[in-house]
Amino acid sequence: NPFSTETSIDYYIPEALFCDNGSCHIIFYDQLGRTIEEITVLKSGFGTINVSTKNLPDGVFTYKLLVNGEVIDVKKMLLHK
Repeated sequence: NPFSTETSIDYYIPEALFCDNGSCHIIFYDQLGRTIEEITVLKSGFGTINVSTKNLPDGVFTYKLLVNGEVIDVKKMLLHK
């Protein structure tokens, strides 16, 4: 984990948790807790998303995986250009 302009994030949503009607999201927050991006995940199982950080300043960012409003996972990433 530090990265510069682009990174990929692997995730897993158990099959028992259904991702229908836009109920699964990965939400990115800045250091002040403000939402900077929200990505809708369309299916359960293993997946990867690519994240571009061209418009973001250096710093630590948090991202959460939410399914039906419940937090499944939380991680941090360090952006260093």
